[in-house]
Amino acid sequence: MAAAIAVVAFSIGSPLATPSSGVTAEAVRGPITKNLNIDTTYSNHSRLKLKTSGHAEFIVQRIEATPGATFGWHNHPAESIAIVKQGVLTLYHDEHCNVGTDYGPGGVFTTSPSEIHLAKNLSSTETLVLFAVYIGPKTSPDTPIRVDQPLPAPGCPQ
Repeated sequence: MAAAIAVVAFSIGSPLATPSSGVTAEAVRGPITKNLNIDTTYSNHSRLKLKTSGHAEFIVQRIEATPGATFGWHNHPAESIAIVKQGVLTLYHDEHCNVGTDYGPGGVFTTSPSEIHLAKNLSSTETLVLFAVYIGPKTSPDTPIRVDQPLPAPGCPQ
């Protein structure tokens, strides 16, 4: 299985986009070479179901955001699950753009392709570190991990 490693600075976007600032990420990505059909029940009775078909890809990112950094408004063309390792991430969604939810160390959140969101590191002293996992379409060239989006409404944070 071939995998690619890339260091990405979030700065690509259109003139109407809200680009990131102070955010860097290292990504590892590789194709899921067979359809997954996982249905596992654990000893505590929790359950995991995951099914893929067609050409899919698995991506993991380690993301760092300096104090005061913004990720800019964006979405991901893949399902994602993220966990905060260090610092506090404040996450905003476009439909209620002035309401942020904080995720500290061990905090887990998900986003779907249709969710336009903004993440910020509101700390003035601590670097934010998080890991994100994406499962999405495998394309050639590679599907971008993020797509910059415009400010959802006047008065939304940037």
